[in-house]
Amino acid sequence: MRVCFVGHGATLEGAARYLLDQARYLTEKGATVFCILPRRGPLVDRLTECGVEVRYAPHPWWTLPTRVDAGVMAHTASAAALMSTFIQDWKVDVVYSQTVVAPTGAIAAALVGVPHIWHIHEFAFNPGAIEMGVSKESLAALMDQTSNAILFNSKAVEREWLGRFSATKTRVVYNWARQRTAAADLPPELATFVNDDSCVIAIVGSIQRWKRQLDAVRAVDILRGRELPIRLAVIGPFVERDYQGEIERFILGRNLGEHVRLLGYVEDPGRVVARAHASVLCSDREPFGRVTIDSMALGVPVVATNSGGTPEIIANGESGLLFETGDVETLANHLERLWREPALRDRLAAAGKSRAAIFSDPDSAMRPVLEVIETVGKERNPCWSLGEALRPAILPLPEEPHDAVTWRSRAARVRSAIRRFWAAGKSHTV
Repeated sequence: MRVCFVGHGATLEGAARYLLDQARYLTEKGATVFCILPRRGPLVDRLTECGVEVRYAPHPWWTLPTRVDAGVMAHTASAAALMSTFIQDWKVDVVYSQTVVAPTGAIAAALVGVPHIWHIHEFAFNPGAIEMGVSKESLAALMDQTSNAILFNSKAVEREWLGRFSATKTRVVYNWARQRTAAADLPPELATFVNDDSCVIAIVGSIQRWKRQLDAVRAVDILRGRELPIRLAVIGPFVERDYQGEIERFILGRNLGEHVRLLGYVEDPGRVVARAHASVLCSDREPFGRVTIDSMALGVPVVATNSGGTPEIIANGESGLLFETGDVETLANHLERLWREPALRDRLAAAGKSRAAIFSDPDSAMRPVLEVIETVGKERNPCWSLGEALRPAILPLPEEPHDAVTWRSRAARVRSAIRRFWAAGKSHTV
């Protein structure tokens, strides 16, 4: 089987780590795996180490504040045309899009009639986080028209699309994570901060407002007032600089510099998390929570928001502790209990580790994925005839010169083609 993954970025976070684990697993099982990404990044080196060939096709995200207008559609169609040449060169059996924010891989697969799987890892209409720049009705129509199968990484994400697709086309497939062992030593600058005499808390995730790291910082402020020896390590790349600034101003204004460290991106966050008394997730509707699984697997109890896919991982009071999004007081109370009650901490850690093992068995986790890949690999892309009709309009002609006049002409042709693709697909049947 020859599988081509399409990703929306090249960092080593969230869906990209899942893509890497899937690619490694499939190559180990004898499949030939390819990957198309918009740019170079850390993910590329890891994929290359696994024997995965990577090519690049810059393509736009269809998320706000971008307005999905004729220009974005033209860019998408041009990127899809480039992707389709890669797919043909590689003689791919299945195209597998690992994102909802960029539909380019789905359109590329339709252009060349290759079966397509769309794996959704995000809430697509979550104000303040990911919010698509097209209506749910239009996006669902595009997903349905261009996909042989649609997978969701949690039941919570599946519910966002309830009633939009045939039940025979959809399936919940939980993310999984290979068991990892944390590095033995911490850098010297962290060794004094993360110590056995303090209640050490870790929160891992890119610094974005919907991740709500400031809630964890506010909880630290409350616990300092209760004279707990509290330390918080905030781990993750700085994505939203204005939100980073808001967190830093709060730390400065409340004199929390000795209690909170913003560490930025850390190559192996597990070496910090493994030494924590608790790992915190404050996100507003986390789709699944890979960092939750990673923390539990390391034997660290998790305190997380009771929203999104997290309750599918954690049973409150049994394998972790839950609190309502934004309820900083309850978060602080949970953390204080874990510090003052070692028996509770040990019980939750043991139960969490056992629970995480369910999401760390690659054979069990990949079984439904392999079933879907093998099934759709024998099918035709549901949009193959429409893609075939549009291919002459979207693909560049070999003899076309690369000048501005020709580009404007081709852009108009692409805009017209993508509008036809969008509109005709709503009533298209094969």
